[in-house]
Amino acid sequence: MDEARAARIELTRLERGVARLDTDRVAREEPLEIRVEGRSLAVVMRTPGHDEELAAGFLLTEGVVKRAADIFEISLCPATAGGGNVADVRVAGSTTDGMEERVLVLGARTPLDHHDPVPALQVV
Repeated sequence: MDEARAARIELTRLERGVARLDTDRVAREEPLEIRVEGRSLAVVMRTPGHDEELAAGFLLTEGVVKRAADIFEISLCPATAGGGNVADVRVAGSTTDGMEERVLVLGARTPLDHHDPVPALQVV
């Protein structure tokens, strides 16, 4: 597993009643904000990598696009002001009709402000 996808952590292992310090590698998880034509649609947690495929699959699953041809371009913007990762999807034609209602519904299911969700995330 490469360093972008894994982190080294310190831990205590307990074997046969004896505790010892050790290190291990765990999968990293980071937020990915998915935007359509610059408008925020969702924030999903994922292991970094394959972000274009994740964004395309999410849009297809949520019914924002009907087929791959509806997606014109996917741009990744990893160094945004909020420090989060963003996938901005440009779609062909008027595929985004009715998306505003979808943003409000997704925003209602999460405590995040749907206009700028990535900076609102906190590590718990």
